[in-house]
Amino acid sequence: MTPRLSSTLSKISDIYHSVRLPESVRARMPRSLRRPHARTIAISAAAVVAVAGIATSATVGSATSTPSAAAAFARAQTAHGASTAGSRGVPGSRSASGPASAAASVATGKAQVRHAPPQSGPFAHTHDYEFYDSVTPSAIPAGGEIATYQTGYYAVSPSAVAGRGPIIWIDTTGYDYHANALDTEPGDATPMQAAEWAQHRLTDYPGSIAHIYTMISEWGQVKADVASLLTPAQQARVRWWIADPTGQPHLVPGSQATQLYWGSGYDISTATPNF
Repeated sequence: MTPRLSSTLSKISDIYHSVRLPESVRARMPRSLRRPHARTIAISAAAVVAVAGIATSATVGSATSTPSAAAAFARAQTAHGASTAGSRGVPGSRSASGPASAAASVATGKAQVRHAPPQSGPFAHTHDYEFYDSVTPSAIPAGGEIATYQTGYYAVSPSAVAGRGPIIWIDTTGYDYHANALDTEPGDATPMQAAEWAQHRLTDYPGSIAHIYTMISEWGQVKADVASLLTPAQQARVRWWIADPTGQPHLVPGSQATQLYWGSGYDISTATPNF
C-alpha cells in the first residue's frame, strides 16, 4: 500500500467514526450499526481506491476509455463481496469460518485475536452494580468498571486499560474462547455461534463463566441454540447480558446484566453480583 493510499484510507476511517448521531436515533439502532463493522468502511475504501485509479488513469492520458465512478464503485463492492464471502460461514459451522493464518485474516477482513491477561473478568460484588462498555475505554469515567473489545475492528490493546482493574473482554467473532463475553448480534456472532463459543469456552477453561451479550429481540433464538448444544451443567455457567436501552436502571427478568443506556462515548449496564 502506497503512503498516499494509506493516508487516504486513514482519513476515511477518521471521518466515518467522527459522525455523531442524535441519541434519539442511536437508541433505536443495534450496536452493530452504532459500532460500524470493518466491512462497511472497507467498501467505502474500495470505492475510493477505484476512483483514485480512474483519476490516475486520466492524469497519464490513457488512450482507453475511462469507466464511470458509479461503475467503479459497483465493481469495488462486487470485489469486496467476493473477498469476504464465507468469512463468517454457515451458522453452526466452525470449519467454514474458523481462525486462519494472518494472511488469510487480512484477505477476509477478519481481525486477528488479541488475547487478554488471564485475570480478566468482572470484579467481585455483593450487590447489583453498574459497569461501562466502550470502544474507547479512555472515555469511561475513572473508577468505572470496563468492558471492551478483544477482537474485531475495534480491538483494544491491553496496555490501553492497564491499571483499570479486571476487564470484561468481548469477542465479536465467536472464535476467541479466551474472551469473557461474546457479542451476539447482526454483523457479529450468530445465535448458533454463541452456543458453540460458550461450549468451547466452558470446555477449554473449566470453572469459567460464558457471558453472552445480545439484543432483547434476539435473546429467544440465542437461548434456544444454547439449550440445544450445552449440557444443563454448562448452561448454569452462562450469564446473559441483554441490551434493553430504556435509560432507566433495571434488569431484564432472567438476565444477569442489562445494558440500559447507549451513549456516544460509552454504554452503561446494570449487573447482578453473579454476573
